Amino acid sequence: MARPPPAQPTTSRLSDMPQHSFRPTIPGRCVRAAARPGLSKRAIFHLAAALGATTAALLPGAGTAQQAAVELTDTVRVTVESRTGAGGRTRAAQVVTAAELAALPVRSISEALTWAFGVDLDARSPAQADVSIRGASFEQVVVLVDGVRASDPQTGHFDLDLTVPLEEVERIEVLRGPASSLYGPDALGGVIHIVTRSGAGDAASAGVAVGQGDSGGIRAGLEGGSFGERRGAAALELGRADGAAVRAAGDWAVGDGHRSGTDFDVRRLRASAATRIGGARLHLAAGWAERAFGADGFYAPFPSWEETVTRTASAGAQVPSGRWSLEPRAWWRAHDDDFVLKRDDPAFYRNVHTSSQAGAEVVVRRALGGASGLALGGEWVHESLESTRLGDRTQDRRALFAEGLVRAGRGQVRAGLRVDDFESFGTFVAPSASAAVPLGGGLQARAAVGRAFRAPTWTERYYVDPANRGRPDLSPERAWTLEGGLDWAARAVAVRLTVFRRSTRDLIDWARTPAGDVWETRNVESADFTGLEVEVARLRLGPARLDVGASTISVDEEGAPGFESKYALRPVDRRLNVRLSAPLGARAHAAMALLRARRREQDAFTRLDLRLAFDLVEGGAVFVDVRNALDASYEDITRSPAPGRSLSVGLRTTVRW
Repeated sequence: MARPPPAQPTTSRLSDMPQHSFRPTIPGRCVRAAARPGLSKRAIFHLAAALGATTAALLPGAGTAQQAAVELTDTVRVTVESRTGAGGRTRAAQVVTAAELAALPVRSISEALTWAFGVDLDARSPAQADVSIRGASFEQVVVLVDGVRASDPQTGHFDLDLTVPLEEVERIEVLRGPASSLYGPDALGGVIHIVTRSGAGDAASAGVAVGQGDSGGIRAGLEGGSFGERRGAAALELGRADGAAVRAAGDWAVGDGHRSGTDFDVRRLRASAATRIGGARLHLAAGWAERAFGADGFYAPFPSWEETVTRTASAGAQVPSGRWSLEPRAWWRAHDDDFVLKRDDPAFYRNVHTSSQAGAEVVVRRALGGASGLALGGEWVHESLESTRLGDRTQDRRALFAEGLVRAGRGQVRAGLRVDDFESFGTFVAPSASAAVPLGGGLQARAAVGRAFRAPTWTERYYVDPANRGRPDLSPERAWTLEGGLDWAARAVAVRLTVFRRSTRDLIDWARTPAGDVWETRNVESADFTGLEVEVARLRLGPARLDVGASTISVDEEGAPGFESKYALRPVDRRLNVRLSAPLGARAHAAMALLRARRREQDAFTRLDLRLAFDLVEGGAVFVDVRNALDASYEDITRSPAPGRSLSVGLRTTVRW
């Protein structure tokens, strides 16, 4: 669905919304004052430093808390980096583990991505957010859940309409850079892979003590805080000694919103089952999510309203046979969207869309000598759309792919090739190659090159309203990316340096002239993105853990003079991430997350989030979160006010048997 241009918000009440679609609305409203005193950059950084120093000062003599300091370790394999299932890292990548997620002041996957290095999250509210990597737009990122594509064919605005509660996440993998040779279209900026607790490895990864008799557990949590927010989550785990495991989880969140017209109600449910039959492992999963939220100023200068429903199902197997393994997988995803431009007058302008995807994939792997490997596979995807604005559409896509890994000594080389055939756009070829070579003394050099592509979405091609106009004749995007880097790892720290250049042709963007009122899609002749990334990870300060990441991006475009870009040419071009995590005594834990960022054509901002957690009894804890602790004033991507300081208090518990 096309997003009309942002404007100043107007006041409306959720209780005034007519009962016209998926679910009764939520009463209540919380209007935040528009004016707040600001802080200078110097004051912000001095306050952040003081908070960090205060935390560090409490550390000497501290015991080991039950909740350990945040871990982000290179020993965790990034499965999304390779189809072969073998080898170490040759690309810029990160793994955010469940332990990190438990320590950080986050409540959802989208909030967690705020603190992943190289990832930019454009959140309009807790119910809606766009995600990008390395300055790419939200349309140029692929989102996977347990290897299954979750990206939406209608528009990337729905990519994070996931059915996975945060409680179900085992880890989040982020692969920065091109990945079309691995996962097909849209992977220009990178890939985000959500691995659930039952979705990878054997059934023991579900957190159940499989192999020691039948067992299980229940986890639950409640939270409440500023802006009228109330949240709850629960998860059930059951396991058997024969390797079978069943999981079910759900969460809900409601709130008045940080400003008028941003109220929300979000609910998610997911169930999964895994078992072993002989040497094979089978996995089934199904999910459902519903979002109803005020979208005041999100997409147009109106008090809008939107409701979405996402439904997913998948089935897969891993069948090993000596050095060979077979991995078939099938999946289905459907997404409903009901958008009302004026929530008090649905008849004025309303969009109703239902998109669906069905796909199947088969991957054959062969383990070669010397820890080398080979993967061959094919994929078929059918996509359809029923829409009151975009019409009824269908398209098929077929693909064949191959990847090989060769290890020589401690060095390694990967090469991949994928061919995708689109019913509407023809054939695209995406090659890739990467290598890593040890230089001694813990230093490693790496380099990578890859080609990526993206076909225009249905929204970009067919959407029309008074403020937006798509073009059916858009050409697909194509991009080559070169990157090189140095990694240095020691016992107490890891340092990574990466430079990259992404050269895009026929970049798709929504744009308008300065005097124009209508946003139109168009192909930008060329756009080059050049970036530098520096990351200092797992730096130990006594029992504390410090992670720092910084990046800068420059953009050089041709064929864009005289146009105002809505998305693709407005990346976050300066970014600093600082995360500090530490135990405070035997039963307490503190975490600090600082973000300093600047979007092209907007002012820089600084955000500081804090968490203080206390273990009450075995399996139970209470925590206090402060978001935007410095109450910094800044704008989101729509140029509307971002949330100010907020406080929440929560309780979580785990019972096992």
